[in-house]
Amino acid sequence: MSMDTFLLRFCFVASLVSFNSTALSNETAILFGTSQPILFKGFNAEVDYFTEKLVFEYSHGVSLKISDFKPGLTKKEKDQDLKIYTPWTTGGGIGYRWFESFHTTLEYKVHKFEVTHPKDGKFSYVTQTLGVGAYYNWKPFGEGFTVVPALRYWPTIASSLEGDKKTFADGQTHEPHPFSFAPNVKLGWTF
Repeated sequence: MSMDTFLLRFCFVASLVSFNSTALSNETAILFGTSQPILFKGFNAEVDYFTEKLVFEYSHGVSLKISDFKPGLTKKEKDQDLKIYTPWTTGGGIGYRWFESFHTTLEYKVHKFEVTHPKDGKFSYVTQTLGVGAYYNWKPFGEGFTVVPALRYWPTIASSLEGDKKTFADGQTHEPHPFSFAPNVKLGWTF
């Protein structure tokens, strides 16, 4: 079973069962992604607002050097020796709070890419993704400091590339860079 299939099935099953039997308090969390500075030498901040049942989130990332983390590139992007940089990525989501520590979301994101081809030079485009996320909010000290492991699946739904591809002088093509599976661990504070 592929990771994409697993995540979609997991989120579907989670949506059928509500684990929450007690009233939950409203909370706000300010979080910072760890994969962005460690893997991509960039930065990401997020704000989540929790009601008893709903979750509203907004995140913004900057300066992600995708090609600095080779597993972040597709085989085709590696073969073409592309340098891929994301100056910004932003978006939000709405979700359901199943119990105090677990929620799932539907997320819409917009990503700007700057791509450098070794012979054809630099070009840029914007993609839009629509996907799902599953999050576990762990407060190891009871309150305040929060660790959030995240599993997210963000398939691309649109791009600003004409025909959704860029054709190079040698006839090879570049399709929009996929952010499909985007795991992360976020650290922050819940109020």
